[in-house]
Amino acid sequence: MDDHRVLFTTLDVVRFRAVEGDNTPSDDEADEEEAAEAEAKKPIVGPVTVWVGPPRPWLSTTPLRTSWPFSGSTTSLTSTSRFENPIIIAKLVLGFSNQPKVQGTMYLYLNEGGDSDRLLGVTCRHVLFGSNEPNQDYFCHPSAPSRNVHLLGQKSYNNLVASIKLQIADLGIAARRWERQIGQFEERENCDNAARARNERLETQGLLNKAMVGMDELIMFQRRVETDWSDKNNRVLAHVLCSPAIGLGVGQQQFTEDWGIFKIDRDKLGDASKGTRSTLISPPVFTRMCFPHPEADWEFEYPTDRLLPVRGVISDQLMCSPDMKDQDGKPCLLVVKHGNSSCTTLGRANGVFSVVRKYKAGDVAVKETSLEWGIINFDTKSGVFSEGGDSGSAIVDIHGRIGGQLIGGSGSIEFSDMTYATPFWWVLERTKANGFPNANISVA
Repeated sequence: MDDHRVLFTTLDVVRFRAVEGDNTPSDDEADEEEAAEAEAKKPIVGPVTVWVGPPRPWLSTTPLRTSWPFSGSTTSLTSTSRFENPIIIAKLVLGFSNQPKVQGTMYLYLNEGGDSDRLLGVTCRHVLFGSNEPNQDYFCHPSAPSRNVHLLGQKSYNNLVASIKLQIADLGIAARRWERQIGQFEERENCDNAARARNERLETQGLLNKAMVGMDELIMFQRRVETDWSDKNNRVLAHVLCSPAIGLGVGQQQFTEDWGIFKIDRDKLGDASKGTRSTLISPPVFTRMCFPHPEADWEFEYPTDRLLPVRGVISDQLMCSPDMKDQDGKPCLLVVKHGNSSCTTLGRANGVFSVVRKYKAGDVAVKETSLEWGIINFDTKSGVFSEGGDSGSAIVDIHGRIGGQLIGGSGSIEFSDMTYATPFWWVLERTKANGFPNANISVA
């Protein structure tokens, strides 16, 4: 590309799948028509393609592909389940004292190891430090003011309170409806089909009981949030310990360095501090997306608490040679993330690292180039894998092995095609080299 003076911001090695159009056969025989139609609609996998993302100046009024960092956003906080404890979701969303309008997602928990029992958190540097601050190495000095990390920014706090109130109202509406239905079932028990009416009454009574318990729990949680968390000083979760300057093409592997470590107050987290976990979507949907088929040499067991614990690390070798299979029996690496903006999503990790480039403003001769782990959207129907505000999210495979830290993406302004991450095995090496030699993911 450089030899031909072609400017680019991203290079991704991909293969596209296409479906033939309306190539309908003749109406000679019904079975031949159906066979031809099925063959015509069979997905066609194209050749290996280098997908080029041009710089912004090349773009017309209709964007083709652009790249951007997923800097913190102020999108609302949403729960993945009506009866899920909102505190599990809230603890992933971070606010920062030096950037009150910026929010990000915590990457994962680390145990400092050695003789220390400190609990550490990791996220992207670009959400810890503002773009107007010097891009230089940061190490916490005992005599200097702390750079605080908050549990929720102000807007996310407001959104959390509003979401709790909305869930309480929704449960109240459902409860009143079920109460009316129970009265109708009681009347029908004195008529024909009494047994069926009784079963329906008992089933509805169970739903009503569950709703009432849920409302009580949410009301108590709302009181706690409004009493203990309304003052942002009470939401100080941690303070930053270390964050190297952002760099592209760092080290022998030429990866992107964009991370920071902070010390977490365990008392603020309670049970949620017991290791990194990713919240999943509903059991049937998630399991279907995991390509279960008889020929597979692996299987996915949905966790009973909807939380997928981190149990290991995806190695450099495994990133390029997956040990899973897709619905066609081909090697693949299915990954999941839970972010601040797009919540829980599945994607497909690319087996070839992407190339990302940044040019100096006004001088394309000055450039930085880096390798990043690319994640492709699951399919055309499931939506994007990530959005702005998901920076810092942990990307893990469906076995619970952590793969990387989400740092950015590319695509049109309205729709992201690729998500980029820094491999975790490399981030852990860099963490150990920057003052935390015994850091590990074994958090108890």
